[in-house]
Amino acid sequence: MTEFYYLISFYIEDEHLRLNIELEAENMLIPVFMQSYNQHIIDNKEIINGIFMQISDYFSNTSIKMTKSDFILFYNTFKTHELTLPNVASINIIKSRTFSTSMLTPKEILFLLYIDGKSVDAKKARYWLEEYNLDIDYTISYLMELNYITTNDYLFNVSKATKKELAIVLDRHQINYSGNKKDVYKKVMESFSNEELELCFSGLYYRLTNKGNEITKNHLCLNEFHKSYYRYANGLRIEEFFILNRKFINLDAKDVCKMMVDSKNNEPINDFDWDKFYNSENKVEVDFVDIISKYPNNTVVQANEVTDEEFLHVVNKTEKEEKINQHVFDEEFLNIINRTEKRAKEKQHAIDEEFLNIVFKTKNKVKNDKIDDKQVVEIDCNEKTNDLQVLEYGKNLINVRPLVKRKNTNNVLMVIFKRFIYSSALVSIIIYSLYNFVLK
Repeated sequence: MTEFYYLISFYIEDEHLRLNIELEAENMLIPVFMQSYNQHIIDNKEIINGIFMQISDYFSNTSIKMTKSDFILFYNTFKTHELTLPNVASINIIKSRTFSTSMLTPKEILFLLYIDGKSVDAKKARYWLEEYNLDIDYTISYLMELNYITTNDYLFNVSKATKKELAIVLDRHQINYSGNKKDVYKKVMESFSNEELELCFSGLYYRLTNKGNEITKNHLCLNEFHKSYYRYANGLRIEEFFILNRKFINLDAKDVCKMMVDSKNNEPINDFDWDKFYNSENKVEVDFVDIISKYPNNTVVQANEVTDEEFLHVVNKTEKEEKINQHVFDEEFLNIINRTEKRAKEKQHAIDEEFLNIVFKTKNKVKNDKIDDKQVVEIDCNEKTNDLQVLEYGKNLINVRPLVKRKNTNNVLMVIFKRFIYSSALVSIIIYSLYNFVLK
């Protein structure tokens, strides 16, 4: 069976209380109830009672969808006026409101079919209030405002007027007449121009406009629903019939009503606790209010008024302090740079001196290590050495040229060069680090 959800919107906007009800079923959404009130009526118990009577049927054993804020306002409004809320099947909290695109509800369309040709002074059927919970006066003014009905079709009004109504106009203009209604009608049409007829017979009867005829001719099934015994005996909702009739196009109104009765008899009866649901949904707000109430709310921050002179003094003082701070910063930065350059020069000078000492020391050592080719070296056979080659011929010693193992000068220069490169790189890294530190 089709699952129905009633979407309830109950909120205050632009100083008005908005109350909208839509019926949702299988991707279809139709309007059920749409009214707007001055927000101050929310404190008027009599008006709230009247509104409640109109909408209470849509809360009886139905599935409801509302936003959290709408639910809280709805609950508090009707609870404040001590109204017993209906026993719904369920309430689902949704994030946002949804509105249908249709202008008229099924009840209002059915009312159009009823009101066409009715006198403005005629009493309206009681079932509109007792069975459909319809506000007749509001509905008539609303339909006239939207141009679905009019009372200004004077020719139609003349044709619908009673003999008494026709006679009143003739008597007012002292025109003699006699005969039945047909004769009196003929006398009226002969005695007045169109302008006079419009003046005398406007506002007597309701008639559908072209717009009203267009919408009603496609929904004549609503009249069949209204006349059905099943509707009256089982309290069927016209909106649910409206959707099912569009869904089951091959069934007539009577069969659709039977289907609704079977479904209604199989609906489970739930015992919904409004207070418990409200407390669970409102718990966050209550907790927040409790937390706020623990702190004093009468704390006032006192601000002394500042004169123009005091304000300018503060501004000048601030600018002066900024200039001093900037000057101090610049001096500190220059001192750091100078110290860094001085240390770098000293370190470079030390490296250069060390380099020269190593160079001259190496030259002197090489010079001292040279041996004259004519020098005779006595070599003890018992002394082991790697610096001289000993040639033994029998038991005699002979003169030999000493073979001195000298250090390679190129290797020494390479070591010195590497130390120089390393020292230069180290100094560059130190200067770069100090520079970045000062900038930051």
